[in-house]
Parts: sequence; structure tokens; C-alpha cells
Amino acid sequence: MIFPRAMSIAIVLGLWLGGFPLDSWAQAPDQPRSSQKPEDFFFWEFLGGAVGGALAGPTILEGVLSSLCREAQDPKEAEVCRRGGRVALRPIAYPLLVFAGTTAGILTAGALSGVEGNLVATLIGSFAGALGGLVEAFGAWLLLDWLLQPGSEEELISPETPEFLKRAIPYVIEFLRPYEDFLKEAAMVFFPAITASFWGTLGFNSGARVRSPSD
Repeated sequence: MIFPRAMSIAIVLGLWLGGFPLDSWAQAPDQPRSSQKPEDFFFWEFLGGAVGGALAGPTILEGVLSSLCREAQDPKEAEVCRRGGRVALRPIAYPLLVFAGTTAGILTAGALSGVEGNLVATLIGSFAGALGGLVEAFGAWLLLDWLLQPGSEEELISPETPEFLKRAIPYVIEFLRPYEDFLKEAAMVFFPAITASFWGTLGFNSGARVRSPSD
């Protein structure tokens, strides 16, 4: 099912982002509050936004589709209903859901870090990033459709192609084909969430300030 797969992808996203050097992040909370700058917490805010967007998009969308398709007579009919719903709702609902989750994640991380950010710029950046990320995801879908279709390796290989690539390209394509659905779902989770979080975090830090102990 798509829902647990999307949840798994979102968790992987969080672990991957969390794999960056923690010591550089952990220094900021230990500094005196007066010496801290808003950009010291940029990555925490980006991380919160990326995970929030990655979870909110698929979680809420699949919940809505499950509710709409609950009267289906059999599992196959329910899956057809959900697939059709994804095609119809994703271009409209998905950017809004990612936007909401990303914004909430950025603002929460900022509040926990004691940073007062630019709310308007956060909203604009997150929404624009969600739309841009959705375009990127659909581009990845089209690329995967073309790359993994039968006979695509023949279009990639020409007489001038180096011999090692002639052997490697068919192997790589054949290896990826069983994971086509997963790769497409990963693109739908990663691209909108990361793009929305990046631009939303930039907006949040536009004119941001760290609260002083007296605030």
C-alpha cells in the first residue's frame, strides 16, 4: 500500500537529514543566547519543515482517499478508487498539504530554538516551494516512465557509447524496474517536502531574530 510506503519514505528522509554532522548543530544551544544568530538554527528549521511536509502530504491525502473509497466492494475496486483519487487530487491538494506541514514544521522548530521569524515570507516560500517541488516530482515521474519502459536502453546506447556503459545501462535499468512505484512515490515525497522546506526556511530567516532571555 502507498500509505505505509510513504510513511517509510518520510522516516528515511528524517534519518537521512539527521545524518549530517550533529556537532555543528549542537553548538548553537550551548552558546550564550546573546551570541546566537538566527542562521545558527537554519538546519533545524529546514529539518522540521522537510519532515513535516513529507508526513503531512501523504498522510492526510491517503486518509482522505481511504474515507472516500471505503464503500468500495472489494480491495481491487478500492485500490482503483484510490489511484484515481491520487491522480485527481494531487495537483490541487498535495501542494496545500505539503505547504501546511512544512510551515508547521519550520515554525515549530523556530519556536523551540527561540527564533522569531518572518511568518509572511515563510508562508510564501513554503507554498512556492511546494508547487515547484510538485513540478520536479512530476518531471521525475516522466523521466522514470521513459527510463524504465521496455526498450529504453536501446535509445540510451549508441555506437559511440563506451563499452562499460553498454554493459552497465541495461543492468541498472533492469535493477530499477521492480522499484518503479517506490521511486515514483519517493519523488512525490522528497521533492515537494525538501523544496518547500528550503524556501520556507529562507523566508523564515528573512529578518529573523533570536529572542533574548528578557523577552
